[in-house]
Amino acid sequence: MLRLADVSHTYSDGRRRTTVLKGIDQDFERGTFYTVLGPSGSGKTTLLALASGLENPTRGTVSFEGRDLTELGLGRYRNRHAATIFQQYNLLTYMTALQNVTTAMEITGATPPSGGRRAHALRLLDSLGLDRAEATRNVRRLSGGQQQRVAIARALACEVDLLFADEPTGNLDEDTAGGIVEIFRELAHEQGKCVVVVTHSAHLAARSDRVLTLRRGRLTERRADTAGTGAPGTGRPVRSRKTQPTSPRTPPETRPTSPPTSSGTQPTSPPTSSGTQPTSQPTSSGTQRPTPPPTPRSSGRG
Repeated sequence: MLRLADVSHTYSDGRRRTTVLKGIDQDFERGTFYTVLGPSGSGKTTLLALASGLENPTRGTVSFEGRDLTELGLGRYRNRHAATIFQQYNLLTYMTALQNVTTAMEITGATPPSGGRRAHALRLLDSLGLDRAEATRNVRRLSGGQQQRVAIARALACEVDLLFADEPTGNLDEDTAGGIVEIFRELAHEQGKCVVVVTHSAHLAARSDRVLTLRRGRLTERRADTAGTGAPGTGRPVRSRKTQPTSPRTPPETRPTSPPTSSGTQPTSPPTSSGTQPTSQPTSSGTQRPTPPPTPRSSGRG
């Protein structure tokens, strides 16, 4: 659907030139939810700008459905095929939520699948959790999560194939952010959109289908683990690496000891073959005392 081929981008600041993207090759497919992770200043926003048609790369090509964006036209690409949701929403603050959505449709020339633009905008806002009263309210009187939903509805109103979002949950609380993530998942899996989100959130990335990491100008991919319970997009559990069972450790052989006597001491050894007693024997208190020497036998002589 969308392909970046050997894409590099360099900024010039007077005499200094900084290359933020280096030879990136990446395909983005329909029905897939992507996240792009990376440290601040790694070029994530630049990557999003190139993919969404806001800028041209210094080198390489960005193509949609096999056509180079420079041939297709960046303006046409943005109006008909791609939309971007910004972290600060970029809503028209003097308008209602409904007016923000219908205005975007008028600018891009989007034609609703059924009914007029107002009816289509209301349906979109309702599907994202905003009722009619909230839809006709000035956006400054909406919460951050509601404003983010308006921004998503505005993007969807133009019937685009690609949806890009730059830190869409950065200003939201955890519960509201979770709701926005579920919307992205539904757009990809149920409506067949290609959703690409730049984020610092590992939790958001864990809910995506594919996780890309941008570091030192290079884009790499790692497997997304949906809350650690299954492979992304498959519903199958992630198999852990098999380990060889270890044999139980055999305890060292010990010699049996004689059972203790009723006094709790160990019994004395039996007499030796010479008929002598051992050198010590237990006392009633359990301690050892020397055995007295044997009494010499009488010789019978008086």
